[in-house]
Amino acid sequence: ILESALTEFADHGFEGASADAIARRVGISQPYLFRLFGTKKELFLATIRRCMDDELERFRAASTGLSGAEALSAMGSAYVEMITTDPRRLRGQMQAYAACDDPDVAAVTREGFGRLDGQTIRVHEGNLYDAPRDTGATVPLGSVRLLTPVRPSKMIALWNNYAQLAAKLGLSRPPEPLYFMKSLNSLL
Repeated sequence: ILESALTEFADHGFEGASADAIARRVGISQPYLFRLFGTKKELFLATIRRCMDDELERFRAASTGLSGAEALSAMGSAYVEMITTDPRRLRGQMQAYAACDDPDVAAVTREGFGRLDGQTIRVHEGNLYDAPRDTGATVPLGSVRLLTPVRPSKMIALWNNYAQLAAKLGLSRPPEPLYFMKSLNSLL
């Protein structure tokens, strides 16, 4: 069910996703889906939690026995492989961020990021992408306020597959990349 939910939420976002489409995809009735999860929101939250758990396990597996920049590089490679082989993962993550205006979604998203380093935050200094240095200091996770990764009022995106769509439809390729803006109160 969560795999089908990931597909639906990644493609349509929380507001646009259809619980009926998720239920049909897995061969169950919509009332049974709601009996299992209660609401569409609870299903969305379970999907976010599963994505975060999967990501954490990939990071742990990739960085086992490594430290510092080596571990960071291995985790980065694992992340790229994950979103390349299953683009729904990145789209689902972006949809979760876009839905962070909802306090419950924001809490589950923050919770997922907090678990990535257990119950403590290791303090580093320097450039995150260029040999960050572990200072050896830690901060209890409960003593900090983790902010939502993003609270968009608008989303501006690059339409990176337009050239492929133009070729498929026999249209001319645009001379410049195409961007679009979606405000939270608009429909696509």
